[in-house]
Amino acid sequence: MRLSIPLLLGFGLIAACFGPTQVCGCSPVPPASGIVFGIVEDAGGAPVVGALVGGTARQGACPGAGPSISAVYGSQVSDSAGRYRAYAQAGGNQAESTICVQFSARRTVAVNADSVLAQPVSMRVSRNSFDSVRVDFSFP
Repeated sequence: MRLSIPLLLGFGLIAACFGPTQVCGCSPVPPASGIVFGIVEDAGGAPVVGALVGGTARQGACPGAGPSISAVYGSQVSDSAGRYRAYAQAGGNQAESTICVQFSARRTVAVNADSVLAQPVSMRVSRNSFDSVRVDFSFP
């Protein structure tokens, strides 16, 4: 049986679009991701504006999560209400995963800049839907 070249190319392009490639303009398969959000407050419960919030994410559940192959998208700055929002994603090409995130907030406008470290939190991340976890901070 002999197949024509255009037919073979057509099958190849269709197959490429179902895989994580850039062939034929197809987007790569997105990683499993989740949302981390919260509020940064001072000891009196007032919002802390401009606090730098960042974190790390490791593959697996807390405690005892694996290496730092997961990612957190950059540091976030709390807004006028003290709110922040960040995205965390699993490493690799998994549709769903559990990751361990640990965030900290740093008050940068205070005379003595200080920071608060939150306890690690396990969260489920998925490629098809966003799970979220709330991490709030209260400066002493």
